[in-house]
Amino acid sequence: ENESASFWLGVCNDLKNRGVQDILIACKDGLSGFSEAISTAFIVCELRRACLGRKMVKNSRRCENRLSLLFFKIINLRYDTV
Repeated sequence: ENESASFWLGVCNDLKNRGVQDILIACKDGLSGFSEAISTAFIVCELRRACLGRKMVKNSRRCENRLSLLFFKIINLRYDTV
């Protein structure tokens, strides 16, 4: 399905119909039309660009908790940045 502003507006309206009253922060990774749609549906929403890069994963090497380390490795695989 085409991920245009009308598609994302439909997703946002569906969330509202399911009882979501407000979204305070939304992270996106370059989705076209998402910014306009979420700003229309949830007026107070603050948009952030998802920037999970190597620096975050590198810093996680100091983490002693194995679960946290695994989490950051999975995040790095999903949102690998150049």
